[in-house]
Amino acid sequence: MKTENLKVIRGTPKYFSMIAQSKINENDFIYLALLYQYMGCPHECLKCFNNHNLPTKSFNPEYLSLKKRKLLIDEAKDMGGEVIIFAGLAEPLIHMHSIPLIEYVTKKGMIPIVYSNGFELDSDMISFLKDNNTVVAISFDSLDAYKFCMMAKPKSKVYPPDYHKKILGNIENCIGKYRDTIEYKNGIKVVNTAIITTISKINEGEIQEIKSHFGDDTYFVCNPLAYDGGAVKNWPILMKDLSPNPDDHMQSIKNFSESGGPLTLFDGRCGYSYHGLAVYPDGTYATCAYTSKTNGFLGNTENCNPKKAFDYKHGKEKFFYEKFGDTPCLIRNQNFDSYVMGLSPNTKLSQK
Repeated sequence: MKTENLKVIRGTPKYFSMIAQSKINENDFIYLALLYQYMGCPHECLKCFNNHNLPTKSFNPEYLSLKKRKLLIDEAKDMGGEVIIFAGLAEPLIHMHSIPLIEYVTKKGMIPIVYSNGFELDSDMISFLKDNNTVVAISFDSLDAYKFCMMAKPKSKVYPPDYHKKILGNIENCIGKYRDTIEYKNGIKVVNTAIITTISKINEGEIQEIKSHFGDDTYFVCNPLAYDGGAVKNWPILMKDLSPNPDDHMQSIKNFSESGGPLTLFDGRCGYSYHGLAVYPDGTYATCAYTSKTNGFLGNTENCNPKKAFDYKHGKEKFFYEKFGDTPCLIRNQNFDSYVMGLSPNTKLSQK
């Protein structure tokens, strides 16, 4: 039974409209997603939006400094931003800037949301995130150790059941430690953790079981597999001969995902995309944290301020929805390439 009218996760568009008594207007900016340099992710997930051909470097001086990231957070706050999203080309909690930036976001009175694969969620990290009012969204795709390791492809040579036990234990510990942060407002349960499962042929039979396993004190989201990045070459393994968004998978998402689709689904659209902006490690603006296809079309932090990049992007997305109709995830939509092509003529956004 879906509980989307009874439960929300803090920081999502539904939270602002239903709990924070803050009406979201058509052109509001809410989200800034900060992506991190690839630092050596512990997983090489088959579904990953990246192609696993990024160089493993501990630090690149050409990438955004801690100071620059803080300035971007300041600018986002000035634009009316409410949430800073920590996502990555790998596990964001590995990056050296994560801890000071999460603390900075909290001091600014904004909401940090971290997307994690669970690897870094030991007890100390969970306590830190909780103490800094951080929302934690965790990717988890199977209760079967061998299926999990086949899809996540951990680089560690640990025996699959042992590795799976570690990740599962971290997630369960996180949900448990966050249990006392749950609030009830206006009869609605507000939680601070989420489980995100991507459905494929490999795990399609256990979606309900995964949701039940983690219980009602977290928010469960089921996403379709995107035909992008690493998933393209791994499609025969993940989906066999199925096309993207098969009917039975979309029905499972409708039945079990508490948002009815992606975590940030709001009024038929992804709120992160429509009301936000992503920044890649080199300062390149992007439509979303989960695609690099728009990189280069929205300007760079060196020559364009976030407001100009967002306003331009937002206008293009508004035009896309008017033409093709609402979609729960822009980059999973079959017409996404048309949106990207629509950005191409304006590659020289400048600050002035």
